[in-house]
Amino acid sequence: MKPKGYVLFVVLSNAKNLKTVLKCLKKINITGATIIDSIGSASLYSMDDIYIPMIASSMKDLDTQKSYGKTLFSVVKDEETVLKAMDEIEDVLNLDIKNPGKGIMFSVPIYSMKGITEH
Repeated sequence: MKPKGYVLFVVLSNAKNLKTVLKCLKKINITGATIIDSIGSASLYSMDDIYIPMIASSMKDLDTQKSYGKTLFSVVKDEETVLKAMDEIEDVLNLDIKNPGKGIMFSVPIYSMKGITEH
């Protein structure tokens, strides 16, 4: 069965890189995405209050050492566009195995979808 599209996931360690990623996507005509706050498990291990809900913890002092990131996901019409987006983001953010800690990205094929328009 041929995929009907792909979901591109971009997990950013630093939320400051979000606008850069969005510009990369817009450049290749990917205009829709969902963005959520996220935190890596390595950061959680160093926290004392890991069981406090995210909203409650965000109301705490803004000068804490906690490092929150962003996770972006977007439905993309074809594999060629996904690979092009990933190459562009990799170049702009300098993501590579020799430079860890900036984030990760991956894609997942979609074989069935509801609630969105198929391309």
